[in-house]
Amino acid sequence: MCAFDSMYVVCVQHCLGLFAIIKFRLRKSTESYSDQTLSKVEKEAVTYKYITKTIELHKNVLIFTAILEATYSSTFLILVGLNMLIISLACVLILIKIDDNDIMSVLRFSFVLIGSVLHLFFLSWPGQALTDYSLSLSDDAYANEWYEASIESQRSLKFLILRCIKPCQLTAGGIYVMNFSNFAMIIKTSVSYITMFISLT
Repeated sequence: MCAFDSMYVVCVQHCLGLFAIIKFRLRKSTESYSDQTLSKVEKEAVTYKYITKTIELHKNVLIFTAILEATYSSTFLILVGLNMLIISLACVLILIKIDDNDIMSVLRFSFVLIGSVLHLFFLSWPGQALTDYSLSLSDDAYANEWYEASIESQRSLKFLILRCIKPCQLTAGGIYVMNFSNFAMIIKTSVSYITMFISLT
């Protein structure tokens, strides 16, 4: 599990690094227009070539995220399900042991509960970062002098912005999206199971 989680985080960090390169290139894509030694045609050619290479890198990053999604999706489903089960059971056992005044067992199950919550948070954090980075690319595509670029360059940036509307997401079996809002929903669901158990006892 430790090797799986570490490799997952390293792969997502590599993907985030590629997104950072794309962001930098998008901001610098129209920098040639400030160069007074080039003619307008040369400036447009340089800008178009730079934007085209950036879009090719973006396509490669999208392929890489699709591979990540296909690789980790089924495993995430198992891990999220196990974590949810462990969180619920640990909370129930803590409540039972509190009634029995067994302090050592309460501490033991509390550490299991904290470990499961932290593990689930650790799995959700890279997914949230990947979503945030992929969504913010449209702002970087707009934050340059695109209005001075050629029609071809503007059209290419437009298609890139349209693609950035759909974020890159990592899911657990296509059911659960790995992000902070779903992490909070799982914690809330686990707490609701606990309150239901308390009301039954």
